[in-house]
Parts: sequence; structure tokens; C-alpha cells
Amino acid sequence: MTNNKNQLPNDLETIEVDDITINVKRSTRRKTLSLEISTHGAIVRVPQKMKIRVIEEFIKSKRHWLKQHYENRPKPIEPIELKNGAVVKFLNENYALSILDKPRSQITIKNNNIIVPLGQTKTEFHKALKNKLIRWYKKQAQDCLRDKVLFFAQEMQIPLKKSTQIKVRDYKRRWGSCSHKGDLTFNWRIIMAPEEVLDYVAIHEIAHLKEFNHSKKFWNIVYQQCPEWQQQRDWLNEQGGSLYRF
Repeated sequence: MTNNKNQLPNDLETIEVDDITINVKRSTRRKTLSLEISTHGAIVRVPQKMKIRVIEEFIKSKRHWLKQHYENRPKPIEPIELKNGAVVKFLNENYALSILDKPRSQITIKNNNIIVPLGQTKTEFHKALKNKLIRWYKKQAQDCLRDKVLFFAQEMQIPLKKSTQIKVRDYKRRWGSCSHKGDLTFNWRIIMAPEEVLDYVAIHEIAHLKEFNHSKKFWNIVYQQCPEWQQQRDWLNEQGGSLYRF
């Protein structure tokens, strides 16, 4: 393994291994190392002050995995240009955007269309359209995932605290999280996935309320409620990038 460590203009470190450029992402909050492959390439996430030698040794131990997954990494997803007639996903179904010149109205679904009323605005049109559409998606995700969490928590006999909050946000790398306080937060983009994937993500985070780890006990809890959880996780690994097209 060669050590071609470079410092890019944006202070991003890179390591060259077998003609593969791995971006080094340091974080003050991280205590462990992880190696990831995405449509954009390879990333190793490491603690802030970790020595480059240790990072190289870690990558070397993953050399076979790195080469295999890098060669088979998905192609970059083409972004959607949000405009009248553009096709977007909602619960894995295709809908065409129908933009109406009509202010102060809510987005609705009719037949195979997502109808977006959008009157005159000081904000640039495409930005205003995107903002309104994302607000609508977040609301749908919030309502849907709250219902699913309440339902599956009861089914799994894992009680929620009265203080438990169920929220959505714009995660870059994860589909859900469970805090030490018991709050559950989900990536709003999951509302574009198949409903069984939403079920899995909700069940996954609820299971963390009982097992705050990814141990065998944790996966047994997930399996009891979602025997096909691996299929849903595979869908996210293979198709999840398509939920970031705008």
C-alpha cells in the first residue's frame, strides 16, 4: 500500500490505495473507524487526532472488501430537475408534479399527480418549489412515522416514554437514530421508499429503546417483528441513493 497522502484546497485528506482514492473524514465526536463506499467514492471516517499510519493499517485490513465494493459501487444518481411534469416518488410510487399558480394552498395528491400550488414569491421559483415540496414531504414523513412508531412499539411491547419525541430531519448518511433520551429521529426522505422499508426503519429504531447497540439481542428483536429485515436493509443499501435526487 502506498501512502500518497494529499492535502486538497478544502483541507480534505486523501489516501491512495491500489489506484483507489479514499477521502479521510475526521471528527472530534468519532471514537472508531469506518470505511464506506458510495456513488461518490470511498470514505474512511476516523477520530480527529488519529495518526495516518493507524488509518492506513485499518484500510489495509479491509483491502479485499474495499476493492470488491469499489468496483461494484452504484453509478451516480442523476438529479431531478423540479418542474411541471417532473416525476418524483412517494411511498415508492411515481407521481408527476403539477404546479399551479395559486398561493396559500396545500399540496395535494390526485390520481397520479402531486399538485403543488405556488403563487408569486420573492424567492427564486425553483428554490421556492423545492422548499415547499420538501416541507410537504417532511410533514407526510412525520405523520406516517409517528403512526408506525406508536403501532410497532405496542406490537413489540416496548413502551415509549411520555417525553419521547418522534421527529424527522434531513440526514446525509443515516435513515434513523435513537438518542439516549429515547427520542427517535428519521430521515424524511424515507417517505419516498416502499412502505415495508419504512416499517423496517421504524422497527429498527424502536428496538434500540431496548438494546442500545447492534448486538445479536438487538437483531433478534428486529427479526421477531420484521423477519425480512435484511431485504429491507439491502433495498436501502442498493436504492437508498435514489432518494437523494433533489
